[in-house]
Amino acid sequence: MKKFLSAIIAAAMTISCITAQAAGRTEEIFNSINDDSQIHILYNDTVVKYDDVKPVNTDGRVMIPFRAALENMGAAVDYNNESRLVTAKKGDTEIKFTLMDDIIYINKNGEQSTITMDTPMIIVSDRTLVPIRFMSNALGMQVGWDGDTETVIILDYDAYSEAIKTAAPNFSKLSEIEQPANIKSSDSFEISFNTEGISEEKINLSLSGKAETVSVKDAQSSDFTIAFSGLGIDIKDAALKVMASDGKVYVKTDLIEKLAPQIKDETLQNSLKMVSSDKWYTLDLIKFIDSLPMTAETKTAVSTALTGVKTGNAASIITSMVKTDGDAELDSAVLLSTFLDTFETIDKYISVTEKENGGYEIKMNITDAEYDKMILDAIGSELSDEDKKLVSDALNVTIGTSAVFDGSKGSGDMTADMKVDIEGIKLGLSIKLNDSFEKDDSLKAPAMPTDSVDITDMLINALK
Repeated sequence: MKKFLSAIIAAAMTISCITAQAAGRTEEIFNSINDDSQIHILYNDTVVKYDDVKPVNTDGRVMIPFRAALENMGAAVDYNNESRLVTAKKGDTEIKFTLMDDIIYINKNGEQSTITMDTPMIIVSDRTLVPIRFMSNALGMQVGWDGDTETVIILDYDAYSEAIKTAAPNFSKLSEIEQPANIKSSDSFEISFNTEGISEEKINLSLSGKAETVSVKDAQSSDFTIAFSGLGIDIKDAALKVMASDGKVYVKTDLIEKLAPQIKDETLQNSLKMVSSDKWYTLDLIKFIDSLPMTAETKTAVSTALTGVKTGNAASIITSMVKTDGDAELDSAVLLSTFLDTFETIDKYISVTEKENGGYEIKMNITDAEYDKMILDAIGSELSDEDKKLVSDALNVTIGTSAVFDGSKGSGDMTADMKVDIEGIKLGLSIKLNDSFEKDDSLKAPAMPTDSVDITDMLINALK
């Protein structure tokens, strides 16, 4: 089911790129941070509002009213007026502190600890304000500060997981279906792309292939047969073997040898001839990604996408893309909000039916009219009725997926068709994917090649 889930997430990400600006939660965040008249507090996808005493910045620490702060973070708050003791409970964590004291006492699952605040509490309009960073950290949340927009970002991943279940129950149910650890699978794919009106010549590309895969725990071995045509190249029945384990990918193929003679550029042709179909080539994905000029957040996202995650839970997949060891970032909050908006939007098109044998039947269909509505909901407020019609006429997009799964075997397929025709420019994209798998506990973990050419440093240097 991971492949089917990946297809759903890919569709969601595609839609989210287009609809994010108009989606409710994300739009509220942008409207808030574009207001430079006050300090902003973001708690996951929510803009925290204060009606009376506003947050203030004291020597680089953002201070907010303690009760409103804790309750906005989902904590139950009790205050003893005589002792001035505040007790806040959230999940398995309880914190206690005395107003105007600098120590927070933490009890998490019976384990005791303390945090000493380096900024004293203050009184504003008879309200006690506390440093938001320490309160959030004490409750186990990730906190950050964006100086450009004067925004405190609080990310609570447990609460985010629950928000997905509420906003997108079908998607959440789908994401929690577990695939067996030891499987063998068969896949096929057909992808075609064409353009007209962009250049003097029409472009028609097609890529197709089949794959047989064995997956045991964290090791995987796939045998592909690939065909490609377009741009003066015609390749049939190229062999590609890919093995992966512990963040390393091993490749052996005759694709490059078949490609080289069809390349017109002599220098490039000679370079390609250096790749032998008899040798294994190794790429250390973690090392390669770490060398790229990306933010730590982006590197985490790319690593997650390429090396995979060990759980199919939607919230875990998403948060693993944005969670870092350091402070929370505004981009992370926007991304989490965008995903939540998008999943809520597409959830209505997903159906997950539990079968009597313990299996599932899963479907998702988005018609052209429904896709048009998503686009127009995103940009329609700025368009005239005539322009809206032009957009609807220019776009023709349908997405469909279906899968069945009974606990030990399953199959699924996905089709996506996109056509754009506007002012003489035409684009077409068609994708067909099919996957079937079967549990097989007798499978042995594939042994990785012991003799290979490591091309990691070569690729890193080539990109510098």
